[in-house]
Amino acid sequence: MLWIFPALAQSEKSDEVLRLIVAEDFPPFYYRDGDDFRGISIDVARAVLNRLGYSIHVTQAPSIPVAIADLETGRADLEPNLSATRERMRSAYFTKTPHIHESQDLIIRADTTLNFNGDLKILDDLLVGVISGWTYGPEFDGTEIIQRVFVRDSYQQLRGLLAGNYDVAIHNRESFLFQARELGVGQAFKVVSPSVYHLPVTMAVSKRYSNARELVERLDAEIKRFIDTAEYDQILLDNGFRLATPRVSLP
Repeated sequence: MLWIFPALAQSEKSDEVLRLIVAEDFPPFYYRDGDDFRGISIDVARAVLNRLGYSIHVTQAPSIPVAIADLETGRADLEPNLSATRERMRSAYFTKTPHIHESQDLIIRADTTLNFNGDLKILDDLLVGVISGWTYGPEFDGTEIIQRVFVRDSYQQLRGLLAGNYDVAIHNRESFLFQARELGVGQAFKVVSPSVYHLPVTMAVSKRYSNARELVERLDAEIKRFIDTAEYDQILLDNGFRLATPRVSLP
């Protein structure tokens, strides 16, 4: 099932509507909120594309593979939160400048322990719950020693870990704990340090979109400018992120 909502706060000067696609809710990066979508990737995409003269229309797919398929076939023009992989680059052009970084972390039940020092070999004898179609960084994706249990989406992954279907899940800590709190089981899990990977979050433009290369270049240039503004800082704060460094106001 696809959920379709018009995006709010569109620019009056926009001449063209870009069709954005996102996958299942992934707060605080993107998620459905009533009749609109929220999250840092949605907010940045809306602001940057507004500056370029576009308005947006957001469609939600049930999973990342479905969202990528929509980019590949041209049913969607842009995905505002997608890290580049060799396979994904067959369907889309990616911005080079990340608008945020997200971590991928090991998460276990609160009644268990895991001593992790960053070496994935520690996971040799464990079952790891992963979401189909996700990337967890080149080292994790490329290793064959990990016993993976594939699930459909974030909520199935969370419930599977809670039920003991696997020993550990790998997910973004903020998103996983947000959803756990929503389900009333926020105290049932704990996050293991260090993170497995820090992914640069970029935007992807469908190769089926006319002038796709030009759009991704303009988008990248505008993102570079935008992430150095007070408006971007406010988007970070509104979505629960901390500022990396205080911005200095020059006299």
